[in-house]
Amino acid sequence: MNTGIRMRVAIKYQIDKGVNDFVIYPFGENGLKAKEILNKEFGVRERCIVDNILCV
Repeated sequence: MNTGIRMRVAIKYQIDKGVNDFVIYPFGENGLKAKEILNKEFGVRERCIVDNILCV
């Protein structure tokens, strides 16, 4: 099972349990993928992003 599929399954499981707040750390390649899945597939938007590279 690839990373994107595992993320979707894990996120859906949490959303089905009523969880709507997620923390993505670190915000690297996989963090960006998780953000895209949350935004596009589940309609969950970030409140803030903390990243030492993006902050510069």
